[in-house]
Order: sequence, then C-alpha cells, then structure tokens
Amino acid sequence: RNSQLFEMSVSACERNEVLLELARGIFQETRIEKVLLRVMQQAVSLVNCERCSVFLVDAETSELYSQVFDVRGDDDGDDGEPGGGEEEAKKEIRFPMNKGIAGHVATTGETLVIHDPYNDERFNKDVDKATGFTTRNILCMAIRNNEGQIIGVTQSVNRRHDAAVSAAAGDAASEQSFTDDDVKLMEAFSVFCGLGIHNAKLYEDVIRQTYRNKVALDILSYHATASAEQVGQFMRARPYSCSELDICRFDFRTRSLDDDGTIHATVAMFRDLGFVDLFQIHTDVLFRFVLSVRKNYRKVLYHNWMHAFSVAHCMYCVIKMSTPQGGRPRLSHLEHFALFVGCLCHDLDHRGTNNAFQAAVDAPLAQLYSTSTMEHHHFDCTLTLLNSNGHNIFENLTPHQYRDVIKYVEAAILATDLALYFKLRSQFIEMSKSGGEAYSRDAAPHRSLYSSMLMTACDISAITKPWEQQKMIAQIVYSEFFEQGDLEKNQLGKEPVNMMNREKADELPKMQLGFIDFICMPIYKALAEFDAAMEPMLRGVENNRIEWGKLADGTAPPLGSIKVDANNDLKVSNQLTKTLSIMSVRGDRMQGETAGGGGGDGGGGGNANELAVLKSELASTERERDGLYDELQTAKRQVVELEAKVGGGSAAAGPDEQQQQETGAGDAALRAEVERLKRENKELHTAKKKADQAVNLAVASSAVKTMPRQKSSTCNVM
Repeated sequence: RNSQLFEMSVSACERNEVLLELARGIFQETRIEKVLLRVMQQAVSLVNCERCSVFLVDAETSELYSQVFDVRGDDDGDDGEPGGGEEEAKKEIRFPMNKGIAGHVATTGETLVIHDPYNDERFNKDVDKATGFTTRNILCMAIRNNEGQIIGVTQSVNRRHDAAVSAAAGDAASEQSFTDDDVKLMEAFSVFCGLGIHNAKLYEDVIRQTYRNKVALDILSYHATASAEQVGQFMRARPYSCSELDICRFDFRTRSLDDDGTIHATVAMFRDLGFVDLFQIHTDVLFRFVLSVRKNYRKVLYHNWMHAFSVAHCMYCVIKMSTPQGGRPRLSHLEHFALFVGCLCHDLDHRGTNNAFQAAVDAPLAQLYSTSTMEHHHFDCTLTLLNSNGHNIFENLTPHQYRDVIKYVEAAILATDLALYFKLRSQFIEMSKSGGEAYSRDAAPHRSLYSSMLMTACDISAITKPWEQQKMIAQIVYSEFFEQGDLEKNQLGKEPVNMMNREKADELPKMQLGFIDFICMPIYKALAEFDAAMEPMLRGVENNRIEWGKLADGTAPPLGSIKVDANNDLKVSNQLTKTLSIMSVRGDRMQGETAGGGGGDGGGGGNANELAVLKSELASTERERDGLYDELQTAKRQVVELEAKVGGGSAAAGPDEQQQQETGAGDAALRAEVERLKRENKELHTAKKKADQAVNLAVASSAVKTMPRQKSSTCNVM
C-alpha cells in the first residue's frame, strides 16, 4: 500500500513539475507555432498519452485550424525530460467548428472523455483508416483566454498504462482510459495554455501591425516627399539671393511670392545665413527637404506652407539683425540653424484645429500625446522627413552636433505652444528689463528661454506686418477659427468660444485688440528692450493696434467680406461683391454646360482652357499694374523735386531786375511742368486703379472657375 501511495506521489510531483515547466517556458515564446508545439509536448507528458493536437478558433470563418497538426509521445524518452515528444507533422489544416469532437467542444465548451471513439458518431474514422492509427480513447477540452472566450481546443489521444493509478483505482479499464485526475490536470493546464496562446497572438498582431505601418510609411513617404523631377527642376533654375529678393526686412510681404518663389527664397535664406557652407548641406538634399516640407503642409486656410514660410522669414530677419553681445551672437550657429528649421516645420501636417479640439473629439493624436498634442505631432513629422532617404540636412554634423540640433529643433517646435509661452514669459520680461545685460550666452537656460521667446514672436509675427497685410491675414486666421467652431457645433454640440464663433464675426476688431494686449504686446516690448534690433516688430504691433482700435470704436470703415479657399488666396474684396455675383452666375452656367455635355473631356477641356486664358490675363494685368505703379511713384518724386526747386528759386531771387525776370520766367516754366506732371500723375493713378480692378476681376474669375473643386469658407466680418 505504501509503495502504491509513493508511486502516486511521485507521479503527482512529476505532473506538477510539468505544469511549472509550462508556466516558465510558455511565456518565453512569441511565435504562435512555438507556443502550440510547447503546449502539445507538455500535454503528452502531463497525461501520459500517445498523441496531442491543438486547434485554434478562427472567429471570422467559424473554423478550427492548426499549423502544428500533431505531436506523439516518445516511447524511448529521448531526453528523459518531461515534455519530450516528437513532432509528426507541420501543416495547416482547417475544418468547420460544428464538425467532429473538437468542433463540439469548441462550440459548447463541454469537456469530453470518450472511452470508445468508434461508437461515437462525432468521431471521424477516415483519419485512422488513412494513417493506420487506432484511436482507443480521447480527452478533449476547450482552451479559454483571460476573458473566458474559447480560443482553441486541446485533444489528447490514447492514455498510456499507469500502474500506480490503475492499482489504486482497482479498475483494469483505467489502464487504457483517461481519469478524473487527468481531467483536473488538463483543466489547470488549459489555463496556462490560454494565457500563453493569447499573449502570442497579441504579439503577432503587434508585429503584423508594425509591418503594416512600415509599408504604409513607405507609401506615404513616396507620396509625401518631393519627386526627383521637382528637385531637378529647381536645381536647374537660376539661384536667387536674399538681396535680389529684398527680403531682409521685417515688413517684407511674404505673401507676394508664389509657391515656387517661396522655395527659392527659403533656399536663399539658408545660404545667406551661412548654414549651407557651415554645415555642408548638399544642394539636392536642401531642395528636396524644403520641397517635401511644403508638400507635408495641408491645404488648410491659415496654418499652411505660406504661414510656415512667413514664420521662417521672420526668424531669418531676427538672426540677421540681432545685435551681438560682447562681440558674440547671443545664440550659437547650431541653435540658429535649429530655430530656422523649427520655424519651417513647426506646423507640419496641421489639421486646422487646436489642441483642445483634438482632446475634445478624442482624436488619435490626443491619445498619443497628453500635452502639446499638435506640437509633438509636428516634431514627429519633422523627424519622419529627416529620416526619409535624401532629406537629412543634418547628415554631415558630428554625432554631438546631431544630438544637440535634434534637441534644439524639438524645443523650438514645442515652444510654439502658447501654454508654454505663458509659463516662461514672465522670466524673459524680467531678464529684458536690464536691456539684456542679465543674459549670459554661456548659460544654457538663458539661451533656451531666449529661443523659446523668439519662436513665439516669429509664430505670431503676422501681427507686426503693415496694416493692409495684417488686416488680410487676420481675416484668414479667423476664417480657420470659424471652421473649427462649426465643427464644435456639429460634432460636439457645444457653443464655441467667441473667437471661433462665426456669429461673433462682427467682434473681430475687439478680439484682435485683446490678442494684441494680452499675448503680443508683452513679448514684443520685452524683445525690443532686450535687443533694439527688434523694435520694428514692436512698432508694427503698435501701429496695428491703432488701426484695430479705429475699427473697434467705429471711426474707420468696417471690414468687408472676403472669400478664402484652401490655397489661402484673397479672392474678393468688398468693392467686387457685385462682380463676384455676376461671375458666380457665369461659373454656375459653365458648370451646368460641362455637366450636361456628356461628361466627356471636351467640356472639361473647354473650362480648363478658359481658366488658362484668365490666368494669362491676370498675369498680364498684374504686370501692367506694377509698371504703372512704378511710373506713378517716379512721377510723385518728380513733383516733389520740382516743387522744391520752385520754392528754392523764388527764395533765391535777387534785386537785379533782369535776374528777377529770368527767375520769374524759370519759375513759371517749372510751375507749368509741375502742373503737367500732376495731371500725368492723376492719369497714372486712374490707370493704376483701373489696372487694380482688372486684376481683381481676373482673380474673381479664377476663383469662380476653381470654386466647385475647392473647399471654401466665407468670413463675414463687421
């Protein structure tokens, strides 16, 4: 009796060791095939059976399948360890979940112990006939995950002889059939199996998704980066210099350049700042990077490539004009490089909505980044571009420089989050009170603070532009804000704040005054105190505050209605509202004719040809207007000069009568010339006005031609 108990105890210990071995090893495997193989090897040893199979549930097809078909026990015990067994086949099989013994267990969750399979109608005898194997008994049990869902089935076949168990039970049949103890062991075993299989499947899903992401990234990189043809076209063009473009001034009209002009100007700024030579940037890499940056800005109303170019231009002016401290620049060349690149990339892939909106709609970006959501995304997009083939403008930096410049670019882009600006502003204002004397170039915190303030100042620098530019840009900004407000109403069902509420558009001047006083004026005052070279920006803000004040108190004519499309062109001014209405009718009629003409290429081609003619006329009238403007300015200078001469001649008249007569005759001739120039001046002014109207009319025509294919938003203000 003691001998039997001892043998039972040894057998139980061996089985427990098998469970422990499974617990230790099953989670080390990450491939599902390896996990299944380990499960079957352990099962063969655990219940001392001849064969074991594991089938997984495919919920999508309602099938059971297995990539590792079968493992049989090794009678000789090749390694003498639990879990030994020989893998018999490695092929995937599939069958419906409602067929066979395994199918019954998978659909019902019932554990089956079948002592005589040939008398069970659910047993498929064809497999035994084909292989010559004889199935004497079966233990089939469901495998569940941690949520209790059936994810598979384990099937053990032909229990082997166990003398200790047989003698203790006193039942000869138990020598060849599964017992209740086997069922209990397999229940414990199935728990580990379920966890191991579930984890392996999750890991495989993650790996599969990683590869999908890589493929998607390859596709996106192809479509989101500049083509070799584009790069070659720009490299073959004549290079421009900053002096030729006359862009080294804060009041430069950045929006006066077309898209290609902004690319040439950006490359010219890289060169003029010395980055190309100092950091050994290859020309093709530079053009490819700049072109791809432009391509990765979305066609939103304001936060697009033109905004990025304007911000980068402001930083260019800051770097060029800032006053050295003690004969040294306040920031290093590498920091200047990072700030300029940060300005170009600071709003990459902007969606036209702010951080609060991303969080409110539970957008995926908000799940990735809990703070500075969009800014972190902009930086990630920057890294993606830099890591794309042929785009790394930092590739020739030393490892130390590379590490630092990436850190500086990240800090620069994150600094455009106004929440960070509000945290740091008071520190910089305090530092600027000493006229910058408290600043130390050798103190990293000082350089970081100064860089952050420069990024904010450049990001909102539209407020410093001459009044006509500022007025137009403000209306574009609020057009984008109003679109977000519309989304908040429609998607969130809530009333947006005033600055994003289209119904509050008449309060734009007052909102601009608040923006200037609360956000803009403090930083530009502090910068002007810190460095006198920044004073032009402060003067620009002060002048614009006066103009917005006039609009707010009603002493200036109200703003008109502008039409802004996704390409950010100012389509219509208030004096052309009637013209736009006429052209809209014409455009609708042409659109109807195109749609009703069979939808062939002929209708679309005619519309495109007319649009091309309008664009050609627009370019011609713009050139004529610019020529008239130059003539007008020349005439004005001549009038001033001649009037000065007339006044000077009268004052210089002497007592000599003949001299007085000659002087009088000369004065009369000069006055006649002045009057003639004034008349010519007036005629030129009238001609220029007509040319302006012709340009606006051509622009309106182009707008109507393209309007059906472009997303647009109307900003009705005042």
